[in-house]
Amino acid sequence: MAKPRFVFPEGQCYDCHSCALCCPAYEIGVTAEEKQRLVEQRWEEDAALAGQPFFVERKRNTVLALGEGGSCVFLDDGNRCRIHAKFGEPTKPLGCRAYPFVLIPTDAEVRVSVRFDCPSVAANRGRPLADHRPWLEELSAQVLPPNARDLPPPAFRDGHRLEWPQLRRLTDALLGVLANQELSFTRRIIACVTMTHLLQRAKVDKLAEGGLKEFLLLSEEVSLKDASADDLDSPAPTGRGALLFRQSLALYGRRDLPGDLLRSARQTAARTGGRFRQALRFVRGSGAVPALQPDFPQADFLALEEPLGEPAGESAEALLRFYTGKLTGMTFCGRAYYHVPFVEGLYGLWLTYPVALWYARLFARGDARASLAPEFVQRALRLVDWHHGRTPAFGTRSERGRAAFLSSEECLRPLVAWYGR
Repeated sequence: MAKPRFVFPEGQCYDCHSCALCCPAYEIGVTAEEKQRLVEQRWEEDAALAGQPFFVERKRNTVLALGEGGSCVFLDDGNRCRIHAKFGEPTKPLGCRAYPFVLIPTDAEVRVSVRFDCPSVAANRGRPLADHRPWLEELSAQVLPPNARDLPPPAFRDGHRLEWPQLRRLTDALLGVLANQELSFTRRIIACVTMTHLLQRAKVDKLAEGGLKEFLLLSEEVSLKDASADDLDSPAPTGRGALLFRQSLALYGRRDLPGDLLRSARQTAARTGGRFRQALRFVRGSGAVPALQPDFPQADFLALEEPLGEPAGESAEALLRFYTGKLTGMTFCGRAYYHVPFVEGLYGLWLTYPVALWYARLFARGDARASLAPEFVQRALRLVDWHHGRTPAFGTRSERGRAAFLSSEECLRPLVAWYGR
């Protein structure tokens, strides 16, 4: 089989810096071969692991067991992987070695992206992604199916389909808008939202029959002109739109970990009750913002409606890398994102912008800062991408319905402008 042609997002770097934050975050499945290899390493003879189970059966799958703190049983007190330290990185399960890379085959190409819930990715620490090509060639041979080149593209909209080359031309056009240095970053997102609205209204048969080039020329011109004239003076979100947006914020702020399965029935009931009370406070949207995670700062809902200025400099650069990675990697639709159609996935992607900036404001206010410093934006993107395409709740009918309402022309652009100012 010929080596795949990899397509990498521009400007993104990564190397593992052993923060170990992924170790309690994911439940790692192992194959029968990987399980046997770990058994042969005789970990039961390690005094630090005496009496500790190493595997748990989940229906038809085997996963690595968790230690007392809820992290992987093979994570030592210094946040180092025991398997890696003793036997080398190649002996770890593939699920550990693959993170944070995501590979999406699109006929003759393999699109590469990385998950922003990894701190090294969010901070852009490490080598350019293209330098990881040897490992990605090995990884793609193990994780992509033999018929990867024949997999169909995701639906475009309303059951209609376009071919992979046409979808790539659409994402390339959006990438061009995102890279337009003549516009502030919020206005670039507004232009992308406008282009997506135009795609939602476009006649699919004309796009498929050769009208795509003309559509892209006209839609890009209209979207950029419209965005450049936007003064970002949208009114504050109100009514149903504001309520649904706060509910989405509450869902993004949650963090469910594999270690939660170790909780007692009493602990689980107490946690469920606490989350219900937090949800009610997000419904009201007044007073103090409940701490959805233990390290969330204190702030008032009303204070988070005050602008901190448009993202610029390193903050805008982090946002550009995030959206460039999603578009280049095709991880906003299809198999990578709850099997939603292309246009619906674009709407979900743009909706993360006001969500991320709301949380960046929260982190900034909690630090008594009056600007969107890069560390706050990076932390917000890590929080957003923790869920993007990964948390089952976001793929449910109810959550997709909420996202559809917030993606309407009446809601999405005002949300982007309000929280992006």
